Amino acid sequence: MYGGNLTEVLKNLCKCDFIREYSAYGKKEKYAFEQVCLHHLIQIRGALSIKGVLTNVCTWASPKQTDKDGTEWPGVQIDLLLCRGDHIIDVCEMKYCQAEFVVTGKYAEQLRERNAVFTHFTKTKDTIHTVLVTTYGLKQNNYSDSIYSTVTMDDLFQFER
Repeated sequence: MYGGNLTEVLKNLCKCDFIREYSAYGKKEKYAFEQVCLHHLIQIRGALSIKGVLTNVCTWASPKQTDKDGTEWPGVQIDLLLCRGDHIIDVCEMKYCQAEFVVTGKYAEQLRERNAVFTHFTKTKDTIHTVLVTTYGLKQNNYSDSIYSTVTMDDLFQFER
């Protein structure tokens, strides 16, 4: 329901100081959307059907670096990690879009690389699921299978009664 009125919802959230407006040109919507997502973790977990699973929530970043054997690893940042008690880590990517999000070949490779860096440096043995949190969903194409699950803006505004 709210997905079609995203701009208006974000403006109203700024007016009531629920979220802050980011001043860098071109980044305002992305930052505001990320803040809305972070304030709706219960709804994200509900959309993923993991409300009853013990979950630790965090972000993660790693600078560009070279490890002991000379392998160069790019710097990466993960918007949101849901580290679950069932040994699955949902690596959440938050993307503000004016339409369905399209995964390109280049972006699918970036996701694989980011997950590889995370797995290498954290030494996790947990299963990694890539989750897309976006405004209007995911456009199906040859690369969309790199996304395990999608959460939309409508999911973020589902409240239990």
